[in-house]
Amino acid sequence: MIQVTQKQIKKYGATKYMTIRIIKGLIPSDKRGRQYFYSIEDVLRRIEEYASAPRIRKKTRTFLYELMKKVSQLNSVTLPNDKLYKLECELREALISTKQTFAENNRNDRKNVIAKRKSEKARFNYRRNKVKKEKIPSLLPVGEVISVDLTNKSKVNRYGKNT
Repeated sequence: MIQVTQKQIKKYGATKYMTIRIIKGLIPSDKRGRQYFYSIEDVLRRIEEYASAPRIRKKTRTFLYELMKKVSQLNSVTLPNDKLYKLECELREALISTKQTFAENNRNDRKNVIAKRKSEKARFNYRRNKVKKEKIPSLLPVGEVISVDLTNKSKVNRYGKNT
């Protein structure tokens, strides 16, 4: 018995709504992974029922008849057997694992880049703070002179006043 999935029906040009409407009420004959398989005879019968509904537009009806022809051509084509399906699953798993390793390597690279940026930023801030600390802030305006009398131990500004 030849089987069809929703994905195959969509590939023939049916919209998501049409595929749901066609598949609705059908009992899947098989399930592999996350895909449900439906027998072609049931799908053809449902397409015919959908096309013969009274409130279907002419354009949709003609498309459904074309879809019936395309799906009925699958009867003559043999679908892959279990060995090919198992091989496909193994290849998909290998692809997923390689994608995961690439993603993990990418994550590690990002962490390294972020750590490097942080260390560079810390080094820059350290240098900047070091330069700031080395600068001695001037408490007096430019040109102001303080004279200290060591005998009196009092400070005298440039105007001669004790402070």
